[in-house]
Amino acid sequence: MQIDQIQTIMKNHHLHEIFSVGVVDLEETGLAEFVTLMDRLFFEFGEVLIKMETIEQYSKLALTAVNSIQFEVDLEDVILAKARIGNFVFNNPLTDNKVAEIVLYNMENKAEELICDALKIVLLNQQEIFIDPSFLGINIGGPEVEAIWRYNLADNYTPVPTILKINSK
Repeated sequence: MQIDQIQTIMKNHHLHEIFSVGVVDLEETGLAEFVTLMDRLFFEFGEVLIKMETIEQYSKLALTAVNSIQFEVDLEDVILAKARIGNFVFNNPLTDNKVAEIVLYNMENKAEELICDALKIVLLNQQEIFIDPSFLGINIGGPEVEAIWRYNLADNYTPVPTILKINSK
């Protein structure tokens, strides 16, 4: 996934939904439990999904454009499932949630994916969505998640931001 591809996707579409994936485990009591896989999220922009997945033992985030939500698990007797989490993340899920800018920390541009240490999406309504892959899975939230990420950085680590301007008011 190239930088210009992510810019085009985010410029032409609003952030419609965020999906978490996992499995449904049917318990003997008849009650089903949704078990979230914390290593990936899918961000829906129009017909395109941007998959964000932890790599390198939860130290980095890989971004790829995909057409559908697909994943595998090494468990038996479970049902694969997805959950919409936009209502938990967006300040106002009923607005267009257009992306103003995206900040990728220590970005590497590979042929099929973008790699970064963490990611911040700033919406036109000024909401910040920070994605930290170093929390034994993805931690997603606002400025408080970024503050925790920065607090936990190694003393000799310097986060180098790559800022991509997407939309303006």
